[in-house]
Amino acid sequence: MSWWTYATGWIRVLVPGRTQAEKDYIIKTVLNHLPIVKGSEEEMYIHTFAASGHDECDCQDEYGMRTNNLKHWNYGFKDRRHGVMELQNHYYIFVEGNFRDTYYKEQYRQLIKWITRLSKRLCVEEVDISFSDGFNSSCRITNDFWDCHDSDDNWCDHLFWHDNPYEKRG
Repeated sequence: MSWWTYATGWIRVLVPGRTQAEKDYIIKTVLNHLPIVKGSEEEMYIHTFAASGHDECDCQDEYGMRTNNLKHWNYGFKDRRHGVMELQNHYYIFVEGNFRDTYYKEQYRQLIKWITRLSKRLCVEEVDISFSDGFNSSCRITNDFWDCHDSDDNWCDHLFWHDNPYEKRG
């Protein structure tokens, strides 16, 4: 008989970036560099989605130049001079894991390590993950991990495109 542990839930993060494509690149890069959470058969599934709508507007691309890919406020067509680029800073990360041949405490430790590393790289605003072994041990991880974010010298800052690679970012 095998031991099973289950994790399912979501995490809301704030992703830095100057364009939506840059934000997508940063969140994918961060997730690819996190430790793998897995059981004996498969690893945890991770799905990312940008929140709907927009919470920021800008008129420049990642190089600081005006772009012709801007939407006009009133009419909805592309306009270089009067348009804006709508951006969404919030992303949702959905996690789903069915871990075979793992004990509750070991798997919980792996998951907390994964969330802590994520929160050092991206600003984790909200966490809601259910974690159980299917029998009598279960918990709900709802900490915001806000204090873990390393905003002074975050390695995500080095993912931005700059004219001068030696220029201090920030």
